[in-house]
Amino acid sequence: MLVEQPEDFVVEELLDITGSPGPYLYVKVKKKNMNTLDVVKFFCSTLKIPRRYVSYAGSKDKFAVTTQHFSLLHVSEERINKLHHPNLELTPLTTRDKPLSLGTLNGNSFKIRVSKKPPKINFLVNYFGEQRFSENNAEIGKAILKKDFKKACSLIDHNETQKHLTFYPNDFVGALQTLDKKLLSLYIHAFQSFVWNETSKRYLKNKYKDAFEFQGFFFVNEIKQQMHIPLIAFDTEFQDPLVERFCLEVLKEQTITLDDFIIRTFPEIMPVTTLRPLFVNVTDFKTDNNNIQFTLPKGSYATTFLKQLEAFDH
Repeated sequence: MLVEQPEDFVVEELLDITGSPGPYLYVKVKKKNMNTLDVVKFFCSTLKIPRRYVSYAGSKDKFAVTTQHFSLLHVSEERINKLHHPNLELTPLTTRDKPLSLGTLNGNSFKIRVSKKPPKINFLVNYFGEQRFSENNAEIGKAILKKDFKKACSLIDHNETQKHLTFYPNDFVGALQTLDKKLLSLYIHAFQSFVWNETSKRYLKNKYKDAFEFQGFFFVNEIKQQMHIPLIAFDTEFQDPLVERFCLEVLKEQTITLDDFIIRTFPEIMPVTTLRPLFVNVTDFKTDNNNIQFTLPKGSYATTFLKQLEAFDH
């Protein structure tokens, strides 16, 4: 299911932007060859605004043409209209009294050109996609959980962090404090996502006789009884003994305990348990030769769905 060009992978957010007027300007951004954090950096540098002034509803891939939305605090429509970037189309929409967040995202619509016509599938095993773990995100998260802040800093490629260490070579906590809290949280979430994926693979492999492996992932032929697997944290209470067995097995392999998720040095990024569905529905699935269209709920990955299509066709 190889995608060869960014234009072959088109994503558009399905968003609820109703509300009252306010200080947040909502901007629709069509981008190519830039990920979401690249756009955040562009807004911060060109508008000279702090990172906390920029919010969005969901992260999007770099190797794609994507349309997503950003909210900018105390930025006028006129300032946006003066910005230019070869890989961005910026369209100011409206002002609202609240910033964008994951809760405002209903899902994402995809149009993708693939190498051959795929089978039609109406569900997804809800693994996190590879972009969740870009570069060293999960390893950085693990280092923070283990309180190995020196290692975390060595893995982070960020100007402010390295600049801080130039002046204060052993102040690794201070170096991490130069980072936006959302970015620090992203590292923790990446490790949680890694554990979730590994737990889900082992659960499917052992729970269902029709489970089959493809490129290190396990899939099933049809949607099973819905269940939720926790994104692990210090307060996790397991409801399913098989999930508990495999989750704790993964944590032991990573030399991490539930108590490690208590991060007293950075309490603002300490996660609590959330539940993620093991299966989600794929809606509006259409094929036209090698072109496919479909809609996924928020938090689900089209790259994972492409892998599943390939697995079913293998």
